[in-house]
Amino acid sequence: MKTSTKLLFIIYHLLFIISAPASLFANQTDDAARVLEQIIKVNNYWQAHNTPYVRSFWDHAAYHTGNMEAYRLTGRADWYAYTDKWCRHNEWKGAKSDDRANWKYKTYGEGQDFVLFGDWQICFQTYIDMYNLVPAPYKVARAIEVMSHECSMTDTHFWWWADALYMVMPVMTKMYKLTGEVKYLDKLTDNFLWSDSLMFDKDEQLYYRDAKYIYPKVKTACNEGKSFWARGDGWVLAGLAKVLADMPHDYKNRPIFVQRFRELAEGVARVQRPGGYWSRSMLCEDDAPGPETSGTAFFTYGMLWGVNNGYLDKATYAPVIEKAWKYLSETALQPDGSIGFVQPIGEKPDPTKTVDAHSQAPFGTGAWLLAACEMVRYINADPYAPSPNSQLSTLNSIYHHTPTTPSVGVGGSIPAASLTGRPTAADPMLRYRGHESFGSYEIHNPTDENIAQVIQITDMATLKKSNCAVAREFFFLDGDRNEVPYQITHDGRVLVFASVRPHSSIALTMWKGQPLDYELTCNGRIYPNRWDDLVWENDRCAWRFYGPGAHKNMKNNAYGFDTFVKNTPHPIQDQLYHNELTSYSVNERIKRDKSPLDWNEVHRGYTYHRNFGAGMDAYTVGATLGAGAAALIAPTLNSKLSTLNLVYPLYYEKAEILDNGPLRFTVRMTMPAQALPSTGGVGEGLSFREIRLITQDCGSHFARVEITYEGITQPTPVCTGIVVHDSAPEAYVLNQKEGWLTYAEPLDNADKRMNGEHYLGIFIPKVQSSQPKVQNSSLKDSKKKKGNAKTSQSELSTLNFKLSTKFLPLSEKRSGGIGHAIIQTTYTPGQPFVYYTGSAWSLYDVPTHAIWQETLRHEASILTNGLQLIEH
Repeated sequence: MKTSTKLLFIIYHLLFIISAPASLFANQTDDAARVLEQIIKVNNYWQAHNTPYVRSFWDHAAYHTGNMEAYRLTGRADWYAYTDKWCRHNEWKGAKSDDRANWKYKTYGEGQDFVLFGDWQICFQTYIDMYNLVPAPYKVARAIEVMSHECSMTDTHFWWWADALYMVMPVMTKMYKLTGEVKYLDKLTDNFLWSDSLMFDKDEQLYYRDAKYIYPKVKTACNEGKSFWARGDGWVLAGLAKVLADMPHDYKNRPIFVQRFRELAEGVARVQRPGGYWSRSMLCEDDAPGPETSGTAFFTYGMLWGVNNGYLDKATYAPVIEKAWKYLSETALQPDGSIGFVQPIGEKPDPTKTVDAHSQAPFGTGAWLLAACEMVRYINADPYAPSPNSQLSTLNSIYHHTPTTPSVGVGGSIPAASLTGRPTAADPMLRYRGHESFGSYEIHNPTDENIAQVIQITDMATLKKSNCAVAREFFFLDGDRNEVPYQITHDGRVLVFASVRPHSSIALTMWKGQPLDYELTCNGRIYPNRWDDLVWENDRCAWRFYGPGAHKNMKNNAYGFDTFVKNTPHPIQDQLYHNELTSYSVNERIKRDKSPLDWNEVHRGYTYHRNFGAGMDAYTVGATLGAGAAALIAPTLNSKLSTLNLVYPLYYEKAEILDNGPLRFTVRMTMPAQALPSTGGVGEGLSFREIRLITQDCGSHFARVEITYEGITQPTPVCTGIVVHDSAPEAYVLNQKEGWLTYAEPLDNADKRMNGEHYLGIFIPKVQSSQPKVQNSSLKDSKKKKGNAKTSQSELSTLNFKLSTKFLPLSEKRSGGIGHAIIQTTYTPGQPFVYYTGSAWSLYDVPTHAIWQETLRHEASILTNGLQLIEH
């Protein structure tokens, strides 16, 4: 940069600081909350008006990089599900050609043979992010195949246009984190150095869009100057930020990327327009007059990330950022939640393309979301946290290179333990040193038993009121300074998982800062391509319930809860379903090609009905309650036990997943309307509908089920039960006194000696309550004991109706079922029917039926006498 230009830049921003209001963000938490509300409005608008079932090319893929950042900030299950649908629609692939000899990249192309073309590779960023949340190898198989092949090639001329530096560079660092293979970082460096030598203008500190626009090939209307396209440079700055976020601090070539990031940020900031935006032609607004959002948003994101992470000086860049955000939040953001003023797809500042308030695009919304998420973190910045680059001061002047003679500097002194772009658990003092602490929490176990339990530690309303945080801008450390996973639920609870010895306590401290990404141990989804199956799991067990597709295709012969057995704390259902559905597609190909292959032989190698090491589907549910569904009871006229009629729930008509996280899964199911049989029983002929809320917590074998019946206006008999199969007709235990039952059976489709026993159980808690209300937590130094996360004594009412446990035979055998072991009680309108149903496997952590019964007793007892929160 010329000295005079630098001086003008400094004077301009000093004048902005002098003339600006005392603080653009006077109330830290209120302003952060306002931005969060805008994020929710924008993303909800986009997802409500745009289908996820679109191709994986760059334009849509760029939106999903923004959606994933919004999900990372909020943990919203619906936003995760939206991207999940997009990934599955595209089969976790970019361009789909399998002919490696014909994979193209040297020219622009949207065909399926342009596998190595960067616009088809940006999708891998999101696939890897999704894999990290719910690991299943098939999700990243194509990314590994394509990017590993690219690394094996000697050519470095892949990224010949500026956009590719956002599309692919972050893929390379994510591939390194995924595999641990340095070849991805080395290939990243080699490819970048070539691109940089081609497109970077060291005088203006900006990137040309591609070789066609290098001065003097293209000149602007302003004194025939150089032409730089805002979105093109926006791609680069945002891409460099993403690279630095994931690149190891000790990687030998990291200084190259730090230097370019800082230089480009300086060049971009220098040419911001007075209105806070960047014009399409960065040095000459006359070329394409008016504001443009996508480039502005990417620039804002890059500079915000740089300030938030210590790479850019806040005093220097705050005026630029805050003017840019004013434009993004007041001009680009429309009243309905849409993002306008986005230049349509192109490659240059094109005045022939209309850019106005109605100009929307997926990449523009994605860029806005990236900037807005970083703005929340910027407003809520930790004043005590040291710069992440405090040990990298030498990078300020590592090198300058000319396009023809690149030189690579090697520096940095962060320990080799830092392999993920920011210090890891191997060097906790570096990662957490100096952060501001919100307060400490003591979790106490008052019992004689070991307790491991999810507990609510605070709520988001309290954190906002205490001026702490409005989203995932904090983390917890235990006494060893290890980060403890937490989850914000859909209703604002902040949950942690704690394991405490008898009559002991553990301490957690809460710190300001960005948490790690946690595996979604408690997760679920709907499989529309498998008859709308709703499946969910945690670290102990896995479940399924059937939807409209099953009702249609299986002729309504599967009513109750189905279960999978598992022997790993990690998610398994995603991979099991992928294998099963793959076998179906293989069968279709065999039929189409009239192949001599025997599909049954092929199916044995895929099916989820066989255990390949982590678990399987080995339970038969049939037209029964299965493993713990509920049913109203319509007695016959003679009211004998053997003639009680169960009004089965059939299938879900609508399912809404509310929580998907490391600690809790929650789903609300609405069943189809039914009528009680005309048998002379209570509520004869009434039309009713079941609403079911299911919560599955980490560490628990039992799912909490809360049933409400719409249309039932007077007390009505209700039950929950487990089907008893002919393989184990007497293996159930009924405990009338304590209100529970259990059942043990050999897995029904394989050798018992190899596949163990399956244990099921149900209990109704000694207290009935609706979902617990958010506790009125405080961050002040007031010691106050509180009940555990699932129940609060102040909201519990004593059970005031009778329970009965019994065996209810079926009039005819159903899928091996000969009857039900049930717990019968009374449903009272206005008081939800709450019970817990659980599953375990003898080949995992519950070796015998006797231990299973003790497990049930333990989990029932800790609902009312579990961990206690003592706040400090």
